[in-house]
Amino acid sequence: MKFKDFYFGKRELLNIPDIIKAVQKSINYNKDNDEKLDNANAILLYEKPDRRSWIVKTNKRVYKILDDKTKGRPIINWSEEAQKFNKMVNNVVVKYRKEALGLLEFPNKPNKKYYFDPNLHQGKDIKNFLAGKE
Repeated sequence: MKFKDFYFGKRELLNIPDIIKAVQKSINYNKDNDEKLDNANAILLYEKPDRRSWIVKTNKRVYKILDDKTKGRPIINWSEEAQKFNKMVNNVVVKYRKEALGLLEFPNKPNKKYYFDPNLHQGKDIKNFLAGKE
């Protein structure tokens, strides 16, 4: 950790296993309903020096997570049942603003736009990536 980050109360960004574990803090996480983390996937959408935006898919739910150094812990923006998310992924609106910047609009959050970096996915279609087809 850089001294500057320590001085200003910033923490390290989490690694993939810790991002996946962060979904346990969601009010929608249901370990009693056989929601498992052992086969969960984390998809990095966007990365800046102080924050990362993730989609985490478990066997039961999909979570949108913001990991920000200035916050005490990752923020779960929303979650959706996996079956419902898989049906709506074809309706995700994808807009490209620049070569390394795109916007996603999820049908469950029509007034919110989330950044993604197309370069993080080696030119693969982001919808297929979200659907787990790539």
